[in-house]
Amino acid sequence: MSQVYCKRCKSSHTMRATRKNFFQRVILFRLGLHPWKCIDCAYRFLSRDRGPRKESRPDRRPTDEATSR
Repeated sequence: MSQVYCKRCKSSHTMRATRKNFFQRVILFRLGLHPWKCIDCAYRFLSRDRGPRKESRPDRRPTDEATSR
């Protein structure tokens, strides 16, 4: 996935922001827009880029050997 850059200062130090209100949670979600915040200048903006996906955590269920003890 591509790097998300700030639309104001062009910095690559950005992070996903939380959706704050009904408009952001419902309307923008349906339009495929995601809120972002620049760490350098604190500018909030929207982008279609969802950002990097989190790695899935390994399965933590006990194995048969651990439960038979």
